[in-house]
Amino acid sequence: EARVASEVLLEAAKQGDKSAASTGLDFIRFALLRSETKAPTPYLISMFGDEALKVPFGLLEQSIDGKKNLSHWFPRLLEIVTPTNSERAIRLVIALLGSDNYEAGQAASGLLSSLAKLDGPSLMEQLGEAMLEGRRNMHFVTRKISISVIPTEIVVGWLQAKGVEGARAIARHVPAPFIGSNGPELHPVTHFLLENFGDDERVLSSFIAGLHSGGVFVGPISSWMQRGVALAEQFLNYPIPSVRKWALAEVEFTSQQAADFREVEEEEGFYQS
Repeated sequence: EARVASEVLLEAAKQGDKSAASTGLDFIRFALLRSETKAPTPYLISMFGDEALKVPFGLLEQSIDGKKNLSHWFPRLLEIVTPTNSERAIRLVIALLGSDNYEAGQAASGLLSSLAKLDGPSLMEQLGEAMLEGRRNMHFVTRKISISVIPTEIVVGWLQAKGVEGARAIARHVPAPFIGSNGPELHPVTHFLLENFGDDERVLSSFIAGLHSGGVFVGPISSWMQRGVALAEQFLNYPIPSVRKWALAEVEFTSQQAADFREVEEEEGFYQS
């Protein structure tokens, strides 16, 4: 029976069997597939006789311990068990975000939106604390995390409570400036952060670093840089001083970089047809 096998495998995983947890998750997956249920969470609660689904959670937690590759089933099963214990699910997702496994971090990022809808305040509190302790885990410093999936009022409330230290911790993760229907605009969280804490050099430098991380581009580097310059030019007269400071620095510094890259690209024949 899948329940008994999962319980035995969880104990084996706790004793150091490195493949037991993944095997246990496979048993649960096969049980769900055989059942053809359209309500997987209640089905597992009935199967394990446990509204907190401690065994599936335990297998999920054990399966990320030192494992190089996550099962493709992992995100779906975590999504299924999350409603039974959002606090535990949030801890697990944050552990994934802080892991050395890039695949695990990507899987965790994809779960943030559903967790924010389920328990936004707890997600912000736990994620914010992890970012505040980022000096102990550089992944929270170097990775771009989609803080914007959490409702604005929750993030702003957290910033109000944590002050400049909180602003320093999340500045690299806030949404970038953009051109909206009314011209240059900021996401409400970005606006609050820069309006209230943008005069702090560490906040501003972290914000700028975040603008240049986590993106994907194709084509010449110089063209990508020039698009950044064109965006920044729209913010040169923005009413928030720190935004103007960023925009001016972006225009002056990145324009020169773009010119240097274009020269190299032309020398290497990048633009030859």
